[in-house]
Amino acid sequence: MFVIPDQALTFVKPVGDGHVRFTARGIGEGRLGGIAFRAAGGPVGQALLEARGRHVHLAGSLQVSEWQGEARTELRLIDLAFVA
Repeated sequence: MFVIPDQALTFVKPVGDGHVRFTARGIGEGRLGGIAFRAAGGPVGQALLEARGRHVHLAGSLQVSEWQGEARTELRLIDLAFVA
């Protein structure tokens, strides 16, 4: 598990069967895509949807995902906390 501190959520969207996809940006120009599986109806999904545009700390595992022939690294979110 990785903790990725102080990320701005620039994109958050419910997708598929109860999942929530997001994009986060840190201090630099890098960005990280991620997904919270089966989270849309629960507290993690609701927190993600409310966090768009805010800074959060993210916790999850990094996975290589392949979609339509393109491989990318993404965070499979387990939990998040708002930055105070």
